[in-house]
Amino acid sequence: MACGSCRRGPRPLVVREVIAAVERIVAEVIKRAKLKDRTGGYFCLLNHATGEFLIRPRVIGMVTDRAKRRKYQYLCMEKAIRLSVMEDERGVDVTSWQSRDEEKQRYGGAVLTETDYIFSFSGLPELCDEAAMIIAAVKSGQMSYGRARKCARFSNNLVDWGF
Repeated sequence: MACGSCRRGPRPLVVREVIAAVERIVAEVIKRAKLKDRTGGYFCLLNHATGEFLIRPRVIGMVTDRAKRRKYQYLCMEKAIRLSVMEDERGVDVTSWQSRDEEKQRYGGAVLTETDYIFSFSGLPELCDEAAMIIAAVKSGQMSYGRARKCARFSNNLVDWGF
């Protein structure tokens, strides 16, 4: 499927470029949101079509608390897997925010791209997790600005497009 913001369509997925984009964007989100008590989290990348993790939970930044490392790894994968199977009367969900349920510890922070990849992050405040993944997907050529705005609307996320 073509990426709406790209004249030539989406770029091929290059894992090292995705990781570099996520590292850069998470660091910038932490800085812009002035998150003094949060210094990182876990990122994973799921191929929606095959259900295969192309990147298993990988630390981005620093997570020094052992219990939080386990929690963030789990939540990162849970968001991606949940998004990969969620459908409703509107069709396939585009963000884990659509199936969010705090009582069941199901949070936002994963997004589905037009190229059929799910970018997922856990470790920052929920809206920051989501914003970082939206921006990383766009910057890595896997998501159009149109899809990015659609994802942000579900959570009323005020994504800073100036990255």
